[in-house]
Amino acid sequence: GHWRGEIWNKRKNGEIFPESMSLSAVQDAQGHTTHYVCMFTDISEEKQREEQLQRMAHCDELTGLGNRNWFTQELTRSVPEAAQRGEQMAVILLNLDRFKDVNDSYGHAGGDEVLRHIALQVQSALHPGEVIARMAGDEVVVLARQLGHVEDASVIAERLIQAAAQPWKSPDGFAIVVSV
Repeated sequence: GHWRGEIWNKRKNGEIFPESMSLSAVQDAQGHTTHYVCMFTDISEEKQREEQLQRMAHCDELTGLGNRNWFTQELTRSVPEAAQRGEQMAVILLNLDRFKDVNDSYGHAGGDEVLRHIALQVQSALHPGEVIARMAGDEVVVLARQLGHVEDASVIAERLIQAAAQPWKSPDGFAIVVSV
């Protein structure tokens, strides 16, 4: 005689939206259902806030990469899975050399642009089974799964170092190369 939950509904203009719904059967004196009463509330804004909180909790705002919290969860989940399947993994930490000099020379806005560039370069060099996160100001970490051999980790690290070393070019025409 009663149901409460969340559903997806459609507005007259075709837009899909989430709503909280409560549906109750109304009965006459003999106990027969005569009609139903439904109350609903549009919860689009609430869902957007939840998504934003999830992004903030798991995503680095500057680079769009996963953050330390997300990476820790991913690693915690991946280790037992790899052990169960007998797979090897590697955690590769890329620490940008003398990044403080970039911030001192070009300001934090310039440093932020360089960080975004490096994150994009390293992310584009990832292969299936590899995930990336920003651990701290000048540290990026990659989890490489399903390695065939232990030596594969150094091959992956070289690929990521080369990707991070791609120069960032400013709108003014100068280039910054960061080593790892």
